Amino acid sequence: MRARGLLVAVGLLLSGCGLFAPVPFEGTVVDAAGKPLSGAVVSSDKSAALSDGDGRFFLPDSAGTLTVRKIRYQARIVSRSMDRIVLEPDGRKVTVAWDQRWQSPGMEGLMGHLAANGFAVTPIKEGNLPEDQDVYVLPSPAWFSQAAYEEYLRLAGRGAKLVVLGEWGGYDGIDLAACNALGSKAGITFVAAAVRTYSDRASEEWLTFKPSGGLLDAELPKGIRLFTAGALDVAAPARPLLTTDAEGIRIQSWSRGVQSVVAAGPLGRGSLVALADTSLFTDEKGPDGTTHWQSLDNPAFAVSLLNW
Repeated sequence: MRARGLLVAVGLLLSGCGLFAPVPFEGTVVDAAGKPLSGAVVSSDKSAALSDGDGRFFLPDSAGTLTVRKIRYQARIVSRSMDRIVLEPDGRKVTVAWDQRWQSPGMEGLMGHLAANGFAVTPIKEGNLPEDQDVYVLPSPAWFSQAAYEEYLRLAGRGAKLVVLGEWGGYDGIDLAACNALGSKAGITFVAAAVRTYSDRASEEWLTFKPSGGLLDAELPKGIRLFTAGALDVAAPARPLLTTDAEGIRIQSWSRGVQSVVAAGPLGRGSLVALADTSLFTDEKGPDGTTHWQSLDNPAFAVSLLNW
């Protein structure tokens, strides 16, 4: 008992001296030409962070092995002495597992578009997810098993990107608890409320967004069209990628001001990207006959989002 008490006392003393205190790590991620890279995952054994629009990141605790990952670039193990991290392109197709085991709206058009833009897309209808994919897409699940939840966390822990597509709470079949089981681990919560904006007292049910800040690395001059958009709550270290202007309003859970509809956060040694509403990527058609995923810059946005 005396020896154990001594060990505890020594541990407390060392901790108080700062020997076991978190060691932060910050810097910038760039490509070979020196261009800042946003959306890179910088992780240690203790914490993880995403690089911002300027390629900058802040890691609260850099204990253990430090790795940097970004889609279409070679992963690196880095030193704490590096404040400028250069990633080299890997030159291969990005592999995408499209999880259709739990419910999936028609999205064949978008999957074909992604395949034509350098992605190797594999629909998964049964069994387990493949272990070696870069991206895993989970569209508006109607339920979610504990085994699948653990499967996704394991894959993110190995460095994969998870893309979770939600819906607003009134959509028949969506299980927001299933979405939040994963999203909350990255600082993102799917909220039941729908989002609207109002102009001259006319409700705009179909929202058009133009992202800013360089976060998505894409030119989207026409904007992104969402149909009956849901809402997200976002807490650090996650960050919003797409928001309404100050006129945004949450219906059902009243809140006026900027509303987040797309966000991303680190998860394990990978990341999680959350879309509050699946509709912008579906094969459904709007009143003008245009398929949702083909509206405005939605196709380019899908490519940018998976690359980010």
